Amino acid sequence: MVVFYDEIPAKLFDFIERQPLFFVATAPLSAQHRVNLSPKSATGCFELVGPRKLRYLDLTGSGNETISHLNEVGNGRITVMFVNLEEGAPNIVRMYGRGTVHERFFDGFSSRVQDRHPPGTRALIEVDVAMCSTSCGFSVPIYAYLRERQTLAEWARNMESWGVERAEKKYGFVTSDVPSFPNANSDADAKGGGDEGEGQVSLRVARTAWEAYLLFKNARSIDDLPGLVVAGNNRRITAPRATKGDLDVFRPTRTSPPSSATAAAATASASALQRQKARSLDRHDVVIAANAFCLGSLFTILISYLFSLTPQP
Repeated sequence: MVVFYDEIPAKLFDFIERQPLFFVATAPLSAQHRVNLSPKSATGCFELVGPRKLRYLDLTGSGNETISHLNEVGNGRITVMFVNLEEGAPNIVRMYGRGTVHERFFDGFSSRVQDRHPPGTRALIEVDVAMCSTSCGFSVPIYAYLRERQTLAEWARNMESWGVERAEKKYGFVTSDVPSFPNANSDADAKGGGDEGEGQVSLRVARTAWEAYLLFKNARSIDDLPGLVVAGNNRRITAPRATKGDLDVFRPTRTSPPSSATAAAATASASALQRQKARSLDRHDVVIAANAFCLGSLFTILISYLFSLTPQP
């Protein structure tokens, strides 16, 4: 049975901190856009700050839906879920709240993380928890935890050591010379990651292959919402001329929302199908009723016949 709490109960801390895996769900404000669900490694990346606050390190990926949704003006909604996948009592813990993004290149990140982060970390996500719930999980399969994958850490370690030219050659894009990243000695809280401030920010160009990758891959969401603040927009990076099919290698396919005419046609088609099913059910009911009447009549005739064969006293 589900139980709701105004905060994360202390009795759940041990369970949460023992889990190697958690899930993060976010959604944009527009109903036309897509809901996102991401699995995350908790090992070395997750921290319960208190009963009303948690935070985790967001590692580099080819998409940045969570960051885009949290940075959307008026949004910030996020759900974090832990579930017991191993032997033992089943349990599902969900924490609902509002998230804030602190990008790695801004003071809000460095003051909270202080360089204790895995290679490829691009942001710290802080969540103010408004509600927590627990439920069973009797239908959840049981899995055995084996080990952490090392692929991302090795990739990020290389990308952070390579120059921009290596990324351009590897991924086939051209990085512009427009400054995007805050210098270490600038007032970097002014523009990024949910931090307040109005100071001046001194910007520089991308220096590593990893920074160039962020500019190219993390500028926009799949619904074209702004991504990382440092990525700005896709005008900061230009793709080379490509033959047909080449763009699929490094640019996500975006499906446009259905037009009003298409949606109306789909609704009309669904309504027609429902009416057809209803007529079929009506005919089916008539057949069943007719069969029942015939069987009842035959049964009555049979009883009358048997009764007539019985000798009368």
